Amino acid sequence: GGVGGIEGMLVGKGLPAFLAYGVYIGELVAPLFLLIGLWVVPAALVIAINMAVAVALAHSTHFLDITATGGWRLELQAFFFMTALVVALTHRLGPNK
Repeated sequence: GGVGGIEGMLVGKGLPAFLAYGVYIGELVAPLFLLIGLWVVPAALVIAINMAVAVALAHSTHFLDITATGGWRLELQAFFFMTALVVALTHRLGPNK
């Protein structure tokens, strides 16, 4: 459906609409870079920033919500955010580094 919905959220928060195209970088390009092992730390940081912005724009009122099954409503978003941070902060700590 394009970036129209995200553009509206950004403009509503006083940010420029063109930033919505950063979603493509954070959700398509950066994960592909992680998969092929190219620019791993910057790609992971882009994903973490992308997730932080997504939570701030679309899920800020859900931060303390619990689902009907008892799980945290933002569990998936937190998983992607924290995993990206762990990859970015530990990438150079591998056995051959």
